[in-house]
Amino acid sequence: MSKKKHEIDPAQGVLDFAAKVDNYVQQKVDMASSVIVLPANGPENEDEINMMFAVSIKQAQRESGLSREQICDGVNAYLKRTEERYKEKQCRKPITVDMLNAYAAKPAEYPIDAYLLYAIQVVCDSLAPTKVLASSVHGQVVTQEEAKLAALGIIDEATMTLSRAKRRLKGTFS
Repeated sequence: MSKKKHEIDPAQGVLDFAAKVDNYVQQKVDMASSVIVLPANGPENEDEINMMFAVSIKQAQRESGLSREQICDGVNAYLKRTEERYKEKQCRKPITVDMLNAYAAKPAEYPIDAYLLYAIQVVCDSLAPTKVLASSVHGQVVTQEEAKLAALGIIDEATMTLSRAKRRLKGTFS
């Protein structure tokens, strides 16, 4: 092998590994903090389940940055609810801010319907309600980005394993 020192091309981009590591660690912390933990013995009664969904509605609203009025408008648009269609008995009554407030503040008295929970999740673009459902069977919700990161981690691990095996094999030829 040549002992000549190779110069690095000044036009070559610099890889900022420290920033990538910090970003990766922050993503892991975010994933860990986003897990909704159920009591060890499960919910005491249906009111407790309704409370968890009410909390998930509030969390979805915070994550989205939408006001409750915007959420109501979005849910009504998503479910195609209007006063005219309601009067013609083509749909249910459009959701109002007062109704949304009741679902979020008094879940024992006003449990939220599954189709409204679904619509709120879509409008807010949040997985908070799904996380409540997944946690009931000790599961977790993984976003597409998190799944891609996990796949990259598996690929990196396999690459390291292959490089170790390659070095061991090269050592047998020496």
